[in-house]
Amino acid sequence: MNITARLKRIFAGKDNSVKVIRFFATQEYIPEFSPSPASSPKEIPEWWNKMALYGGYLGAPEGERIISLGNGGDNATIKRCIPVLDSMTMGYLIKTDSEMYIEPQKAPPIDFSDSSNPAAPIAIKATFPREREKVTVHDYGQAYTHPVTQRSKQELQKVFTPWHVMVPDGHSVIMINQLNNPSPYWEAVSGVMDADAFYPRINMMVAMNDPEFKGIIPAGATLCQIIPFKRESWKSVVIDNQREDVSKVKKLNHRLSSVFHGSYRKLFWSKKEFK
Repeated sequence: MNITARLKRIFAGKDNSVKVIRFFATQEYIPEFSPSPASSPKEIPEWWNKMALYGGYLGAPEGERIISLGNGGDNATIKRCIPVLDSMTMGYLIKTDSEMYIEPQKAPPIDFSDSSNPAAPIAIKATFPREREKVTVHDYGQAYTHPVTQRSKQELQKVFTPWHVMVPDGHSVIMINQLNNPSPYWEAVSGVMDADAFYPRINMMVAMNDPEFKGIIPAGATLCQIIPFKRESWKSVVIDNQREDVSKVKKLNHRLSSVFHGSYRKLFWSKKEFK
């Protein structure tokens, strides 16, 4: 079966062997000049690539592994932490498809007596080039109690992309700042969307990290990380010191102690794939 025929079966609900997240554009899009949504495993952050697996602290040179004769532990770095790596390679990255010009503005005077119309202490304007869609803003009062707004003291810039996202029935997407790799330009407001039934153009509300920044942000700046998930009902249960659970923890600790390093990856970890 060729890939086109298989995709048709998947979208028709006749092939459940793989989940497909669909990104599509409803406006003119030129792949040669604009970055497509990328799977996160293809975008490992630079800081991670620069980090050595061992050493670089407590007197050990970068890259030199030392095993303690006292407790059998070693001098591994964060690069040996699979949960951190997993967080950065989950889902897909949405990037800006053109340059953006940012310029701080003189903020209007704030009338603290008018609580019905709060104003942003810091004013910033942003624009795409030429005939592209303008960057819109949310009035400060629309989200003035949100932590991002409170920290930044700015109106939230609403940055659009050409992309829509669609997932299989019963699934949603969480849209967040890229995990463990914050943007040097902005902080986005996170959200969850039921993209099996609702798939408008992807846009994010952002506040600039540096309110004094003036200049051009290059195309391809990461706007958000999108992680699809299945909607399910959960119920929390708190159990105090059950014998069965204590036994499970003891067995887990025994397995952890069976290898010098990489025990989680070797013995417990499950591979996640986002292509």
